[in-house]
Amino acid sequence: MKKPITIHFITPERKSLKNLWRKLFIALFSILLLSGIGQFIKAQQIINVEEAVSEMLASDNPETFSQGMHLQSLLVNVHPALYINNGAFSPHGTSDPIVLYSDASSIQSLYDTHPLFSQVELIKISIENNLEIPDAVLLEQMTGFPNLQYVYVLFEYDACRSGNSSCLADILSQIFAGAKSPVVLLYGKSIPQ
Repeated sequence: MKKPITIHFITPERKSLKNLWRKLFIALFSILLLSGIGQFIKAQQIINVEEAVSEMLASDNPETFSQGMHLQSLLVNVHPALYINNGAFSPHGTSDPIVLYSDASSIQSLYDTHPLFSQVELIKISIENNLEIPDAVLLEQMTGFPNLQYVYVLFEYDACRSGNSSCLADILSQIFAGAKSPVVLLYGKSIPQ
């Protein structure tokens, strides 16, 4: 038994209504998608350096484990490096630096474009006292670092005044307020004895 053939006539009004619904759906979907991405981008990742390395090395994901090994290497092994102290540049190594060490007074130099910045993957900023804490660090203005993955802020004094590091993430969230960057912010403390 054959099914009867049904013919639908699409009138101009029905066609324009269908197009209108399609456009509204696309617009609504785009707004929801972008607002969701916006929420993700607004949340700058701030992690204790030891916890970050431990979590990455404990991962079952080979890519995450490999990133953890690389981060650990950047932190502890000798690599071509650039030191910026009081605004003065001092490169070490025979190839382009992949680690940059900066004192707090030289942060302004990081906004410049310099050929030595092109391969840098990790910037380590040392802060020796609460007077050196910058008002703001603007990651989006560090355009000379196309390979930058991590900014590591090392507090070399008892910033929390309690012997622990419980307040450091809060300090960094104020310094890097409004940052919208895929760069991971790491923090740690090393108080000289």
